Amino acid sequence: MGTRIHVSGLSYFCTDATLRQAFIQFGTVALAHVLRDECGHSLGLGIVHMARSEDVERVFNVQRLFEVSGLRVNVWEPA
Repeated sequence: MGTRIHVSGLSYFCTDATLRQAFIQFGTVALAHVLRDECGHSLGLGIVHMARSEDVERVFNVQRLFEVSGLRVNVWEPA
């Protein structure tokens, strides 16, 4: 298992800091980035890099109940 997680279903108001805060409970977040269009609007997608693969495993153990800013989101490990 790698250290990268993809996230979809984020609020259009979600920031990098909000995304980081949602994952910090699982371990050290090396990077949390919300993808944005050329105007700076969120695309509802994000990428999170955890420091260790064990941290990623913890995320996937609660995947069915995962929320960011009160919204249920989908998380998956990229191929």
